[in-house]
Formats: sequence, C-alpha cells, structure tokens
Amino acid sequence: MKIRNGFVSNSSSSSFLVSFEKRPKNADEIKGILFGDSELIGHPHETNEFIATKKIADRLFEDFPKRNIRNVNKMVEYMMDGYPEVLDSDFKGEVGRVCKSCNKRTFFMWEYVGDNCPNCQAKYLGLGEDTKMYSQYKELFPDFNDKEFESSNQSVYCPETNCRSYIEWGHETFTVAVPERPERCPKCGIDITLEYCTENAEKVTDYDKHTIKCREIAKHHAKKLLNRGGKIYHFHYSDMEGRFDAIMEHSHIFKRLPFILINKH
Repeated sequence: MKIRNGFVSNSSSSSFLVSFEKRPKNADEIKGILFGDSELIGHPHETNEFIATKKIADRLFEDFPKRNIRNVNKMVEYMMDGYPEVLDSDFKGEVGRVCKSCNKRTFFMWEYVGDNCPNCQAKYLGLGEDTKMYSQYKELFPDFNDKEFESSNQSVYCPETNCRSYIEWGHETFTVAVPERPERCPKCGIDITLEYCTENAEKVTDYDKHTIKCREIAKHHAKKLLNRGGKIYHFHYSDMEGRFDAIMEHSHIFKRLPFILINKH
C-alpha cells in the first residue's frame, strides 16, 4: 500500500464517511467530540495562523446530514467515486500542546509547533508538552499498474510523430483489440515492426479486474466501519469553494473518530 503524508495543495475535494457514537445535538457537542478542550487548531496551510474549533464545529453542525447511512452498498459507491484512505493505525500522534501558563491546549495539525501559545502568547519552551502533529494515511485501493491487473494483451503507440495512435492486440476480449500484432498502423499506414514492438510494447491493464478488486476492498472497509456500532454520516468539502472549505477539507478534523477519507483530486 502507498503512504501519503499531509495533503495535496492543488485544487481538490474530499468526502468523509465518519462514525459518530450518536448524532450530536448541537455544535458544542461536536466541538467536544472532535477537539476536546482545544480552543484553536493550527491552520493547514499557514504555520502562524489558527482557527477556532468552535467555528469548525458550527459549520459541521450546519452541514450535518439529517440521516445516517445504514447501507454498505451506499458506502461502497461513495468510496468508488474517489481514492479512499484511512489513518495509518501504526502511527501514534498526540492531539495537541498544553500551555502551562494558561493551561489551554492548542490542536496542531502539522510537524510545525509555534514558539508561543496562541491563547496567552507565553513561550512554549519549557512550559508545555511537545507533540508530533502530522498524519499518515494508507491508500486502500491498489495501483492500476500492479502486476495482478496485467493482461496478456499488448500495446504500443504508433512511431510516427504526427500520428502516435494507440495500437493494441491480443486475445483477451475486455477491450477492442485485434488478435495479432498489426504490421501497419491502422491510421497512418506506417510499418509497425517486430523490433519496434519488442522494445516499446507494454502490457495492457485489465481495468475491469481492478474495479472488481477495489469494490471488494471498499465493501470490506465499509462493513468494518459499520460494525463498530456507531452511526455513519457523509460529509463533502472542496478547497475550490473557498478558504474555509479548504480548512474543512484538509485539517483532519475527524481524526479522533473512525472515518474513511475519500480523495477526489
């Protein structure tokens, strides 16, 4: 499995399948569930900027779905619409840093931890506990290029610079391919020699096989999340919707709960 750290900075959107023990009654309850006594979290993009956890909780309560998800197949469809990831269970991180001067905890999201408490401005050095605040994720779906998804079909691109047509041949019928290696490009007519194919031909991926495997994995993790006994809710945020939505997407706000992140980069 591939590991990703942090977040991708280009335009993106993400969905979250999150397991709550029960539906929160108000924003204050959400704040307590997600952030405990932390009043601030570190901004996911700026190392010297902080966001009030109350503001995030207010937005989540506003966005909270009216119904929870009870259907495994519905969860699988959400997961098949992107690239699902889960927090790496082998990674152990703390949830914040306590200032011994004002006794308030700040929730930091990255390796960077400021020198001063953002609540009272006291120096952290010698006053609080250090933390490791970056997150590691494991991608659930295998790569298209894994050998288990290779077919016996082969393909090349036409060697003619002005053509570069895709040419495929083989006996597997999941794609439209001629059975034997063509001697000429069907578009421009240039010779496709055995020597050229020997040097440049690649195995064709069986995307149907890959989709079936991904769906099996998605179903397994959907059942695993449902079997925890909580209520599953779906949220969606995109950094294309503005600065605050980028915070909602990238700040790992569900880190204290069982959840599945679905990247749609």
